[in-house]
Amino acid sequence: MRATRLGLAAAAILTALVTVPRPGRAQTPTFTSEVELVTVDAIVLGEDGRPVRGLTREDFALSEDGKPQEIMSFEAFDGAELAEAAASHSLPVASNTRARDDRSGAFVLLVDDLGIDVRRLPRLLEALSAVLQSAFRAGDEVTLVTASGSLWWGIRFPEGREDIPFLLRRATSRKFTEVGDDFMSEYEATQIANHERLTVGPDASTADLPDYLGRVVRRWMGTSACPSDRVAACAQTVAGRANERDSERRTRTLSILAAVERAVFSLTGVHGRKELLLFSDGFVHDRGMQEVRQVAGICREANVVVSFLDARGSLSARPEAQAAFAGPPPDPVDLGRATLEQAADEIGGALELTEDTGGVAVTGQDELGAATRRILAESRVYYMLGYQPPPGKGPRDWRKLKVEVKRPGTRVRARKGYNLRPPGTAEATLLARHTKQKDKGDKAARARNLEMTRALLATHDQGGLPLRALPYLVDDGTAGKMRVQLALELDEAAVFAGSREGAHITLDLAIQAAHRDNADIFREDKRFTVSHPSSRPLQWATFYHDLDLAPGVAQLRVLVRDEASGRAGTVTTRFEIPPLSGLRLTTPILTDVLRAPLEKGVRPQLLIPAHRVFHATSGPLYCQMQVLGAASSSAQGGAPQVEASYVVRRSGGEVVSRGAPSLITAVANGPIVRLLGLPMNGLVEGDYELVLHALDRTTGHEVERVESFRLEGR
Repeated sequence: MRATRLGLAAAAILTALVTVPRPGRAQTPTFTSEVELVTVDAIVLGEDGRPVRGLTREDFALSEDGKPQEIMSFEAFDGAELAEAAASHSLPVASNTRARDDRSGAFVLLVDDLGIDVRRLPRLLEALSAVLQSAFRAGDEVTLVTASGSLWWGIRFPEGREDIPFLLRRATSRKFTEVGDDFMSEYEATQIANHERLTVGPDASTADLPDYLGRVVRRWMGTSACPSDRVAACAQTVAGRANERDSERRTRTLSILAAVERAVFSLTGVHGRKELLLFSDGFVHDRGMQEVRQVAGICREANVVVSFLDARGSLSARPEAQAAFAGPPPDPVDLGRATLEQAADEIGGALELTEDTGGVAVTGQDELGAATRRILAESRVYYMLGYQPPPGKGPRDWRKLKVEVKRPGTRVRARKGYNLRPPGTAEATLLARHTKQKDKGDKAARARNLEMTRALLATHDQGGLPLRALPYLVDDGTAGKMRVQLALELDEAAVFAGSREGAHITLDLAIQAAHRDNADIFREDKRFTVSHPSSRPLQWATFYHDLDLAPGVAQLRVLVRDEASGRAGTVTTRFEIPPLSGLRLTTPILTDVLRAPLEKGVRPQLLIPAHRVFHATSGPLYCQMQVLGAASSSAQGGAPQVEASYVVRRSGGEVVSRGAPSLITAVANGPIVRLLGLPMNGLVEGDYELVLHALDRTTGHEVERVESFRLEGR
């Protein structure tokens, strides 16, 4: 196996959104077509509100603009069949070679920390925490996002399930509850700032004012918001505040839409239904904001369904609603209209986005945990229908869709229509928008960097280039951090597929590191060239990169991309860095390959692999363990007195070999390292655990580490 040490690199591939259906799985009835098809996924609910299973193509009727269309492809998905993952033997190696079960779900949970106030957001997150830990199944890919951008974290279940409570704590509200005399709803501000003009004289009355301006002036008159008794002066104050509040509304709405857009692009390349749950106070339907329609179109093209969960809860209980009419007795008409606006107009934009993408809106509920669980459960059972779009309309023309089921008592949830844009239009739009920046960099380089960013945002691992990654905790690094060495293995057979001996391939490499408990995130990039070997067979080549990371849970996402072909591989690894104090063990090097032949009196040089699968042979399995944090002793010139032992056992607990405790030879201020030769004689194929134990004789402190590995036949 060849090993190479690198700095770091960057690039990524933006996978195009394609509407051509792929061949279905053998257990799923599928009708393929040679033509480009439009696909629509549909959830079918029965009278009891539960998903209806077992439907066939013949049970569905699909029409476009009122005209029946032939369903040319059909797939049924039932993720509810996935059993919860039982505790199993898990290797610490991350790999993108695992096949994704199409029944698994792809979810984005977007929390509007800009719009949900400081009083309500903690209660919402507390309710969601327990639900989210139990609602997802093995293989589900979940991305947690905030509108402010303070949080972006991907989880592939069941790994990382325990991270959810810690991640949700990072979603802190940026909005204070508005209960003062100068309360103004976003909808009122929108109407005043965009649709009403203040053209009254100094002696005007409220009857002379435009509709919404007059309403707010009547409410503010005589309060601290408008101390003057002159209507014209109060109207000027209201109009100024409306412009400010409308600007704030637009900024928040654009932040929500930007987060949705990023989430959609992170889901590119994932087959099947993708669900985005928006927890928000919603946003006003503003016909002047074309961004809403653009994002809705991108969602439809990517088959991403947006469901809106109104975090305002019961409107009557909101302090804002009470404060709005806390002064003199309100005008009954004003009160009635304001109540209707709260229920619909103030969230009109979010409702429209939900309707356009085929999602569900949950409003007027104080407890959103049960609603979240229901939406997630319903999204697991759905049907994917494909048909050839009829001619006669242009790419910008709206095509109305209707999906029905020929069974009484059923209702269908699906998107209502689409625009027939060429596949990949959404990506092209994003690329064009971002590459128009005024920086002086090369346009192709900027586009490549954008593609790389999208790939690194995704929770889904791309498998175009097979990768394996294993982080090693090595030793104490810079102040307050631990040095981590990432071992990365790349399948040369995939890299050089179709190439001749001596061929040179340019690869882009990017590594992005994030910390679970704070917003720390950084990325390193490099481009390098690999050559087709002529003197040996193609194999998994190993590369290394060192990072200094703070204690806590970290996540590394690695991307490798072939510049010429565009093939890309991504892999994500999650690991924990212990506190930098006390007795502790680094990640053991476990390998059956030596860098050089054994020589008497010379410490063997071990190859540091990115795998934990070894051949079941009669040869030994080498292990190098290192102890950190041991105290200096009063004997032997202050050299630490640490004894070590080990146990090799099957995953079920049966011990197959052990090493008795013995003192590690060490010197003062030197490394405390032991090399073990673990006998594999007679061991059968299967999963094993290596239990390493160290005891500091000076302090009495001890530490243990369990490392999983697997033996396989050649």
